[in-house]
Amino acid sequence: MSVEILSRVSRSQMKQAHAFSPSYYKEVDRLGRETALQGRMRTFTLREGLELGVFDLYARRDFMGTFSASPQLVIVLITEGLAYGTFRHCADKAPSPRLSYQTGDVIVACNLADGETTFGLTAGQKFSGLELRVSFDLLEQLMPGFLAKAENHYKPVQVIGKAAGWMARLSRTFTLGATARTLRAAAADGRRSLMLEGFSLCLLDEVLEAFDGNKDAALWRQAGRYEACIREAATVLTTHMAEPWTIKMLAERVGLSEKRLKDGFQKYYQKGPYGFLQKLRMDKAKSLLAHQPASVTEVALQVGYSNSSHFAKLFKREFGISPSQVPMHF
Repeated sequence: MSVEILSRVSRSQMKQAHAFSPSYYKEVDRLGRETALQGRMRTFTLREGLELGVFDLYARRDFMGTFSASPQLVIVLITEGLAYGTFRHCADKAPSPRLSYQTGDVIVACNLADGETTFGLTAGQKFSGLELRVSFDLLEQLMPGFLAKAENHYKPVQVIGKAAGWMARLSRTFTLGATARTLRAAAADGRRSLMLEGFSLCLLDEVLEAFDGNKDAALWRQAGRYEACIREAATVLTTHMAEPWTIKMLAERVGLSEKRLKDGFQKYYQKGPYGFLQKLRMDKAKSLLAHQPASVTEVALQVGYSNSSHFAKLFKREFGISPSQVPMHF
């Protein structure tokens, strides 16, 4: 039987710490105006060494938190949002380069030593998904020799720190997506413990299979480079959303043909580059309108639209209200 762990973060705790630590706080809900982050993370202990977390978070303001990274395997499926972070293990003097996590990502992280990771969201950003944590003891029972096999695999793997861990991104398959939706639905019920455990093990099995040594190494390398280029393009759009981008400019920036760029965005983000950029701009504009005293024209210019009327039409199509109707939240 699963055990659900829930705990609230008080307003004073969040105000003093200015950090969100999933290691200690499993639910964040209605935290008040002084906090940057609100939402919920529900954690289910399914069996010894197997823990499932389902999170739905929203950043009222720019947020950065820190939490511990214990020795274990962590699988994260992101269903909505864009976040970023760094890893640092005890032997490291400096954290890893900034890493981005986006809608559709399936991230497998192996922490071989104690450390910490930072987690950040920009104002107005939603971040939802699920996280599966697996102890090395259980991992060895389920798939003997997995750690040695994964470390020697040709699949694109990023070493974290001084070989104290590694991280890999997997392509999100139809099965993984369906399993994630089932787990989120069962977690919302809260009573379907057998389903939670069963589908969590199915998720783990599919992820472990991705590291099968019989896979063709050249195909993994090729797929990894292509995915890296698409994600680089998404990061460029995210950090420079006000620029007057064209498909040609973006494709040249990341070294892909225009067709490959558009196909890649459809594969990994279910929308083309322009649709991806427009969603970024609309979300940012909504946040700016809600949190700073600026005119619609000023906000439109900040997110890359020189024509405020065109911006207002797109905004109303996205959110169902005009920019001038966005309520202020200070």
